[in-house]
Amino acid sequence: MEKMRLSETEMTSVKIGGVVGAEQRRRNPQAVAKVMADRPIRAEILEATLGKIWCPLKGVECKDLGENRFLITFL
Repeated sequence: MEKMRLSETEMTSVKIGGVVGAEQRRRNPQAVAKVMADRPIRAEILEATLGKIWCPLKGVECKDLGENRFLITFL
């Protein structure tokens, strides 16, 4: 690992996005998740399970994206 070095191109920074407006600051954090199970999982079951595990203050919402992928919104 000592011999590993970044090239000049890899060392340059990348700016993502721009100035964050008030509207964007109010958005709830989100994550995309993939449930690694052979059978389909319902969004309501995932919401209940994540709520018990993570204990968010206002809960979570899960939107089914198909193929056991979900968009999780932290309220």
